[in-house]
Amino acid sequence: MFAPATPRLSAQHWPVQICLPRGSLARGAGALRLKVQTGRLWITRSGELDDLFVLPGQSVELAAGDDSLIEADRSSVVEVSARPRA
Repeated sequence: MFAPATPRLSAQHWPVQICLPRGSLARGAGALRLKVQTGRLWITRSGELDDLFVLPGQSVELAAGDDSLIEADRSSVVEVSARPRA
């Protein structure tokens, strides 16, 4: 079930911690690093066959231009930061 207005996570003020209630959705916008503090994220990326499940202590990097759907599979606290440039 999709929320009518899915918020987009983008690089505004870094890093930032966000709380996502269980079942909430967000879209990745821009080059981001997501680090799960508590809970679990379920990430679906456009063009990828496999979904990602990110557990506490783990992080995932999303590339600029990725169309990613991020769901809090459990109530989660996530640190969002800009992805380091290569």
